[in-house]
Amino acid sequence: MNEMEPPLTGAGPPGPERPERPDSPGRRTSEDVLGRTWEMELLISGGVLFALFQLSGALNQVFERAEPHLGLDSFVGLFLVYSLGKIILYTLIASFILHLAVRGYWIGLIGLQSVFPAGPNWEQVKYGPLARQLYREMVPSLPRMIQRANGFCSVIFSFAAILVLVCIVTIGWAGVFAVVAYGISKLFLDGQYLFPVLMALFMSASLVTLIAQGVDKALGERLVPAGRPARVIRAMLRGYYRLFLESLYRPIFLTLFSNFRKKAIYAVYYFVFFGLFGLFIVKDLLIRRDVLTWSSYVYLPDSRDESAMDFVYYESQRPEGEIYRASPSIQDDVIRDPYLELFIPYAPIRHDLAIRKRCPGVEPLAEPGPLFGLKESEPRPGSDPQAVLRCLAGIHKVSLDGKPLRPDFLFYTHPRTEIRGILAYIPTEGLAKGSHLLRVEAVPKLRKEDAPRPEPYLIRFWI
Repeated sequence: MNEMEPPLTGAGPPGPERPERPDSPGRRTSEDVLGRTWEMELLISGGVLFALFQLSGALNQVFERAEPHLGLDSFVGLFLVYSLGKIILYTLIASFILHLAVRGYWIGLIGLQSVFPAGPNWEQVKYGPLARQLYREMVPSLPRMIQRANGFCSVIFSFAAILVLVCIVTIGWAGVFAVVAYGISKLFLDGQYLFPVLMALFMSASLVTLIAQGVDKALGERLVPAGRPARVIRAMLRGYYRLFLESLYRPIFLTLFSNFRKKAIYAVYYFVFFGLFGLFIVKDLLIRRDVLTWSSYVYLPDSRDESAMDFVYYESQRPEGEIYRASPSIQDDVIRDPYLELFIPYAPIRHDLAIRKRCPGVEPLAEPGPLFGLKESEPRPGSDPQAVLRCLAGIHKVSLDGKPLRPDFLFYTHPRTEIRGILAYIPTEGLAKGSHLLRVEAVPKLRKEDAPRPEPYLIRFWI
């Protein structure tokens, strides 16, 4: 990798003097200002880093509040924006943390050089002659290390800017393509295949520049500059450049990628991008959703065992502001009311498919998609709310202490989380004092015919 060695003058605490260059006063002033950007960098890094951590949590809350209300196609769009947004935040957070660490290392090197300008005193190094000679040849000088660290800090934000700007432009065009794909799906495909159409639009846009660049590399030398094929290729590249706002990041990209070894810089770029995406997958999808866990409690059961309790089943024990989009709930673990209030959230991604497969004769109650105006959508012809409730009751079979129940469900919206679902009031009169077990079947994963039925929800309560 080519080494960037910006001048040290004006780049930090006082170092070795160097002779003045016979430049104009304006040039010296410009160099002084640009050379002291390290002070601005430290201020920005320290001030913004805390805000970025807060913004990451806020983005999680927005996603978790919106996700339970979306069907599969809408969820794909939201997930794309959410994942790219998290990658942007992780890129910025990693850049600021790395910058602060390297700048601290850099300041330490400058301080060390100011005290020991000659560097190591090799006569006092108590190594053997071979090791001492080897280290004298391999160990870089303090000025060289200072230059390397300063150069790294100077370009780290530019490298991060490429990833951030590419993600931002992708989010913007994802919104445009989503609107176009929705229109195509509604007009020509009866509202189906929204996601495949969206992916086809993305692939088509990417193929434009890939084809143009491929033809240019293969045949560009043999094309007549003023000829029609050359004009078409230039028009394709120019259109892609303008539509995808490459003027924001292409100068940075070309500067960085043309001043380093090609294989090295591309390897770093893709390693960082896929590393951040992997961090998002592991942290936000696997760990945060308890798909990937670390257990040291080898003698304790999971929360769905009959001998265990889980706080998410009880409304009184749920933390304020937290959303549990899949778990049913009752009002408390100790019931003093005449009725047990059982709420089962509705997850469009899974329940829509379950109703279509288990109850094929049940018609949807409304059309999917955006609603315009203040009026609610009119019921579809042939739709029957009671048929939907009966189907959901069949999916989520309920039993109490091993005896099947047939509670009367009603459509309901949770007042705190605004998650929609179904609610049943189960009488507690006549139940003996003490422990009782409410069993609620979970919605099956019907995309795979041979998929095992998920474990039921076992809710322990006391009278």
